[in-house]
Amino acid sequence: MKINLAKFAIICLVLFTALMLGSSVSFTQGPAPTIQLLDDGSSSSSGERILLGDEDVIRTSPERDSAVAVDSDVMIEYVLPVTPTNLLISGTGDVWFSSFWGRFYMRIGRQSDSAIGRLEIATGNLSTYSLAGRGNVWGLKEDYAGNIWYSSVNTNTIGRLNPSTNIVTEWPISGNHHFGLDIDPTTGDIWFLTRSQAPGIYRLSPASNSVTAWATYPYTDVYDLDIDPDGNIWFTVQPTGDQGVGRLDRNTGQITVWTMPVADGRPFRLIADTNAEVWFTEFASTANSVTKLAPAANLLSQFGAPMSSISPSALLKEGNAVWFAEQGANGVGRLYPSLGSPTTTVLSPAVFSAPQTTYSVTPITSAVTREVTSTLTITGSVTRQRIGGVDQFSWPSGSIGSSGIAYDSGRGSIWLAEISPPSIGRLRTTATLGRKVFLPLAMRSYVGGW
Repeated sequence: MKINLAKFAIICLVLFTALMLGSSVSFTQGPAPTIQLLDDGSSSSSGERILLGDEDVIRTSPERDSAVAVDSDVMIEYVLPVTPTNLLISGTGDVWFSSFWGRFYMRIGRQSDSAIGRLEIATGNLSTYSLAGRGNVWGLKEDYAGNIWYSSVNTNTIGRLNPSTNIVTEWPISGNHHFGLDIDPTTGDIWFLTRSQAPGIYRLSPASNSVTAWATYPYTDVYDLDIDPDGNIWFTVQPTGDQGVGRLDRNTGQITVWTMPVADGRPFRLIADTNAEVWFTEFASTANSVTKLAPAANLLSQFGAPMSSISPSALLKEGNAVWFAEQGANGVGRLYPSLGSPTTTVLSPAVFSAPQTTYSVTPITSAVTREVTSTLTITGSVTRQRIGGVDQFSWPSGSIGSSGIAYDSGRGSIWLAEISPPSIGRLRTTATLGRKVFLPLAMRSYVGGW
């Protein structure tokens, strides 16, 4: 067969140029096609809408490279000496955790093991600040100065840790069951809840050492707390026959409580979203759910958890998805509300004026012990399945579950406080792009239709 050498040389030159462009695409071409997660869990790339799943193809226009998106779900676990309870991502990118249970799961009432810890991802160093005898640490927040605030159970104090000096300052507060904790970004005041003795919503002003309390009676079993963008104080009410979600208007002292329609429902953790929605988790003997309250319409939407054993605990909202930790399973869920089929109920809230008291407190300052160690990391595979509107991420059995959750926007990771064995888990769910060379249609006949 006679070969036209001139034509063959042209083809080789074109192929060589295309291959060189493909191998150096990061230097010679524009950025990779943008993959945008939509509100229903699908993605958008170059105008085409598809469902993003394992090995799904993200199509680009014919003039550009094709791209293959591969979901890479990886769990990295950092082993801890104590059981983590709640998490926060600090301004420096470190992961802080409270330890309510200490070294062993469910050793409630034992104060000798309670602690606050910090995990430095860059170095792998672990700092543990012992709070022996200071109660069981629960709430955890960071102020603008980098101090770590905490609430505690089985003691009557709200505390502040200065990580630079290892100094703890504690304010004696009436009542001994302090749970929910948040910091007002405008004033720097500390808001928290007290159950059992002197139940109510409390505000500590550190600058003046003054405390203001709003009594929540007959709602005595208040639990979790969050401040919405308008400054309202939201809280959950655990079962006392009036379980529900409440809101304090601190300007008027008026409290509104929306009681749950399920008699044994237990509102647990909550977040007050920016679009006038309140999200919270519920667990009950009849159903577990991630629930949304639209207060303006008194509308409750309950999204049932995909499995009855999950027991949703802490939650966060990122974009159009609601992530929730699972205290009864070895996994984490991601709810897309637009894909779910919630049970909706219109509620009739109760409204009353809360009695208010104000008093002064004298803080106590002391030093704490800081222990610095390294942490062992374990990397494992993650399986994912979509059940209704929930993506269920699971990893190998052996762990009891997780009680805390945090989102690290800098690293694009979901962090979990894993109960047993004690560890902090880092879940990464990213779409990675692999490129291949694209040839014009006119050239495909010369290379076997590639």
